[in-house]
Amino acid sequence: MESKTSSAGIILILAGVLFLLISAGFALREYFTYKVTFTGNPTLSTILSQLAAELLILVVKVAFLGILIAVGSVLLRFGIEMIKEKK
Repeated sequence: MESKTSSAGIILILAGVLFLLISAGFALREYFTYKVTFTGNPTLSTILSQLAAELLILVVKVAFLGILIAVGSVLLRFGIEMIKEKK
């Protein structure tokens, strides 16, 4: 039984680290490839509407990264608890 608990703990730790690495990769990719583009004539109303759309897209991306990081940290916590519990 201890063998199954240990292997499940290791699997949870690896899955948590994988989630954290994936979220770091997504964040770096977005950081290096992000470009703001304003189209049309540059009036104040068009700039504000395009800025609001860009901010909404950024908020969705940040929320997605936050969920990935939260899942990764929960998996890490439970994996470490399983391995500690074995000892």
